Amino acid sequence: MPSPPPSAELHATQPAAPQPTAPLRATPPHATPPHATPLHATPLHATLLAHPWIVGSIALLWINDHVLKVHWPSALTGKLSDAAGLVFFPVVLLALLSLAARAARRPPAAIGFRSLLLCALVTGAVFAWVKLDPAGTAWYRHALGALQWPLRAALRLGHGQGLPALRRVVAVTDPTDVWTLPFVMIAPWLARRAR
Repeated sequence: MPSPPPSAELHATQPAAPQPTAPLRATPPHATPPHATPLHATPLHATLLAHPWIVGSIALLWINDHVLKVHWPSALTGKLSDAAGLVFFPVVLLALLSLAARAARRPPAAIGFRSLLLCALVTGAVFAWVKLDPAGTAWYRHALGALQWPLRAALRLGHGQGLPALRRVVAVTDPTDVWTLPFVMIAPWLARRAR
């Protein structure tokens, strides 16, 4: 049997040359896919609740209601409370919406800027109803009184006193308060700047 030519034996014993491959790129461990929300990202409501404008509006409302209105009541002090409440209340609504979404196991990305904008529009609509319609004012007096009752009850029980009566808050129908409505868009504006 004739032996194979030397060139055939050489090709049969040599391994095939490796094919060139594209270099592998290491993905940084902190890289986030486009349009994905990192799990550790701070929720929008938490970011806004720590913003100086929101903190300042809450402080202004407390000082105005417990100091300025008591010692220097005027039309200005009434408008200050309305403006301060319109600034921070959409953020409070957003926080409650985020808690509800977490309880329903919805992704945190679902509660973002659009939800905040909706909260601002709802706040503005209810505010206008309360200020323009006596029925809205009456509803507000009962609703806010009911929301304040648990805190008042806890304080009285802590001092060894009985449960307080459910009482309405003081509120009046005043169409001139509607001029403060633009303040309801400050929270969305702050959120837009932070994006």
